[in-house]
Amino acid sequence: MIPSSLLPQLQQAIDNKQNIFAVLNKTSDSNPLMHFSSSDLSQSEPLWLGTQYREWFDVMPVLIQVPLSDPFIEWLEQARPIDWGLFVVSPFNFEDVYQYLQSLTQVWLPNGRYCFFRFFDPRFSIPIVQLCNDEQRAELMGPTSQWLSYSHQVVRNDEISLGRAREFPWWNVPEHVLKKFKEEDKSTLIKNSLQWLKESHADIYYFFSEKNVEAKIKRLVERYRDDFGTLNTYIKNALDKEVYR
Repeated sequence: MIPSSLLPQLQQAIDNKQNIFAVLNKTSDSNPLMHFSSSDLSQSEPLWLGTQYREWFDVMPVLIQVPLSDPFIEWLEQARPIDWGLFVVSPFNFEDVYQYLQSLTQVWLPNGRYCFFRFFDPRFSIPIVQLCNDEQRAELMGPTSQWLSYSHQVVRNDEISLGRAREFPWWNVPEHVLKKFKEEDKSTLIKNSLQWLKESHADIYYFFSEKNVEAKIKRLVERYRDDFGTLNTYIKNALDKEVYR
């Protein structure tokens, strides 16, 4: 059984003729797909098939329709990994939900660039949904009525409609949502900044020990202000002074 705060909602969704899906995060160290053991995997599909990312199997999220009797549920209750993925509830069928979630592979940022949307990691996606207003939330969640994880839950009370299938990226992340999210949780910024420094300025990244460069990036991200310029430039200039002084 899953925690009592979550199980009644999933059971009630089934009683109300809605479907329960799990979006599995394959980048999680907990390897959630390995624990799904239902004999019926006909309603299971990697989410980026048919896109330009169709060969990215190692990191590709997977959508599965989940019977609550599957041992996967028991594993979740016992292991409780924080980034395994999330439950999605919808009155619509597997194919409809699949097409919709695939359309959220990438989203537009306020600066006019697009990025991957990690909706399969509830530490990132559900807080974004929670920070949206009602209209923005309805647009983002589309044909789904609930997004649920152990620490976060979003439940809609408005009418759920299927809408039309769209190619990604189509959803624009509201500027106030992104700003608030960055203020409340800087872990994603820190992770992205580390990855950017490693890929773009390896000389600086490898000058420090792993723990040391992580600590420096964390401190710089926490000190950063918009009037410093871009975050990446601010980080590089600050570390340049230490490496090439």
